[in-house]
Amino acid sequence: MALTFIVAKDDEKAIPILIKAADINDSGIFDVQLAQTYLNLERWQLAITAADKTLFRQGEQNDNSQTATMFLVKGMVSFNLKKYESAKLVFTQAQKYSQVKKTAQQRFLYVERERGQAARLAMRSKINS
Repeated sequence: MALTFIVAKDDEKAIPILIKAADINDSGIFDVQLAQTYLNLERWQLAITAADKTLFRQGEQNDNSQTATMFLVKGMVSFNLKKYESAKLVFTQAQKYSQVKKTAQQRFLYVERERGQAARLAMRSKINS
């Protein structure tokens, strides 16, 4: 049923079902979907909590796509919160996983560019003040 809501792009309705499913099934698959759903809804802290729960269940050293995806989620949340150094750190961790290595590298470079742009804008703002 949760999959139906996810496919229908009704993230709000999927959340309670995913929460129940994650509580029942400790494989981590529903935690992954929950983290991604929270990310979609820009509920940053809830996305981090779900990602951390998955990483705890899976173990950070576990070389699977769920673990790799959770590092990407954490990096995207950090980026959206403008925590650029944290985002770079998480994307560096994500690069260890073959499933997301290329994506993690691209996002790392994007964060570096955005961090530089933010610094330039801040400097211009200071100069113009």
